[in-house]
Amino acid sequence: GILTIYMKEYPQSLRSIPTPPAVLFYKGELGLLQRRLASVVGSRRAPASALRRAARIGRLMEKAGLVGVSGLAKGIDASFHRNCSPSIGVIGSGLDQAYPRDNLDLYEKLSREGLILSEYLPGMPPLPFHFPRRNRIIAALGKWTAVVWGRPGSGAFITADFALDEGKDLYVPEELLDAGILPGYPLALLEKHLDTGEAL
Repeated sequence: GILTIYMKEYPQSLRSIPTPPAVLFYKGELGLLQRRLASVVGSRRAPASALRRAARIGRLMEKAGLVGVSGLAKGIDASFHRNCSPSIGVIGSGLDQAYPRDNLDLYEKLSREGLILSEYLPGMPPLPFHFPRRNRIIAALGKWTAVVWGRPGSGAFITADFALDEGKDLYVPEELLDAGILPGYPLALLEKHLDTGEAL
């Protein structure tokens, strides 16, 4: 379907950003946008420990009744989506362009059990400059954002910048926090909150 900025189902969190998408194309359960949302992002290339952490955060969020938002990319995104259901994937291509192909099963899973969003017309390929733009949507939808793994200049850091600009809480790996590379709260604190059922 098509969701426009003039429809009541359009999330208020998107309306408030400087450049909200006028139109979103969607596949899946649109009603998920009215649930409690949180964003989890990270690099496509990440160590096994970070992939396991993304999976754990996904399971904890599912248990807490949160709907996860991520980018349906390889690496951290995929590990998170596979362990958090339902979840929302925001992609950088038309809805008919499942990318990357390695995640086709995950794309189909979210189409059935979650939601996939794109501001790009059907047929639009996944061009490189689409992904930084889609990250503003990921950051806007979540009440808070967790960066599970990333390096300066990466898409995860771009999403973190959007989240900070929008006044969202940011949770980051302890080594990045201790080194002053990213501001925010430690991921361990997020995991503790989710594990004990504290409101977030």
